[in-house]
Parts: sequence; C-alpha cells; structure tokens
Amino acid sequence: QVAVDIVVVDNEGEPNNLAFVQDFSRHCRFPVHYVHEPRRGIPRARNAALEKCRSLGADWIAFTDDDCWASPRWLASLLDAAQRHRADVVYGRREFLFPTPLPFWAMRSEQGVHAEGEVLPHAATHNVLLPGRLVRGDAGIRFDERLAHGEDTDFFHRAARRGARIVYSAEPLVLEVVSPDRATFHYQTRRAYYYAASRSYFHRRYKGAHRA
Repeated sequence: QVAVDIVVVDNEGEPNNLAFVQDFSRHCRFPVHYVHEPRRGIPRARNAALEKCRSLGADWIAFTDDDCWASPRWLASLLDAAQRHRADVVYGRREFLFPTPLPFWAMRSEQGVHAEGEVLPHAATHNVLLPGRLVRGDAGIRFDERLAHGEDTDFFHRAARRGARIVYSAEPLVLEVVSPDRATFHYQTRRAYYYAASRSYFHRRYKGAHRA
C-alpha cells in the first residue's frame, strides 16, 4: 500500500496558478499541495518542493517537469525499479513527442542511451525517484541555487558521492511534448550551448580545470 501526495510549485512572482491548482485538486484522487516560491529559478523551485516533501515525511520523492506527461504506471514503475535493482535513486526514460515534419537538427529519442539496471554517476529531474532520507536534516542535500543550469546533475552527483546508488530503468516513462518553436535551429543551438556550458562548469568544479 502506497500513499501518494502531489506537490506543485508555482515559481512566479505572484501566485498566478493557485486557482488552476485548486481546481485540479478538487478532481484529483490524491492530496495536492500548492507551494508558491516567488524567487525565480529552477533550483529554488525544486528546493521548495523538497522542503514540502520533508514536512510531509515522504519516504520517496519523484520529480518530473511541467512539460512532461507521465505514463499511467510511472510511479509504480519507479518503485518497482528501485526494488528490482536495489537502487537508492532511479532515473527513468524520457521520450520526445516532436512536431511534424521534424527538422534534421532536432533532438532525437533518448531510448537506448543506457542499459536497464546500469549504474550512473548522476541523474536529471525530468524523471527520477529519490529516497526522502537524502534530503532530511541539516545534512540533507539541496539543489545549488547558484547554478542556472545543470543543478540537477550536480545534485545527484553529490548524492552518488555520498554513496547513493543511481540506476537507470526504461520502464518508468515520461513523454515530453516539443513545441515547434523549440524545434528550430536557433533554439537547438542555444540549448546545446547552455548544456555544454553547464557540463563544462560541472567538470571544472569536480575534476579541476586541467582534467576538465
């Protein structure tokens, strides 16, 4: 038996989405918790979600993004993978739903990037399950609010350095809808630039400039 709570973080200066979340909660079978984090920035929003999960005493915390659709068995698949692979953290699969026709430069499917049960050095938050104990107490891990990009990679890398076993599983699936404006060449090159910049900073931070 698993009790499920949903935490929605509104990361706007004003609580603009409160009414929408309240309306959703009236039709949802699970308790829905609205959190307003007026300080803009994804790391701050994710930390606000962690704080709410701490107050709820959550045993497990699952993250996804606001542009993702979770499969019907998403949560069950994450928990099942954690048990099957004896994992502390489960990193699931993301598939993209592209506009058509798809330009040749647009990103491709992520399926097949990792093997089932493969142990990873880090994970990302679009599809992940982590134990509540990782964030409990003063020594609990938080997202680094100084980072504008790659804060999830940094978070889970620090978890792995503490001994957390991060495992990939293709069973937990989320679908991300790619709007036409995000499939443009300009958007893709800008996305690649910021991804590379954040990954470069990550390697410099943990390996030193020479090795990075």
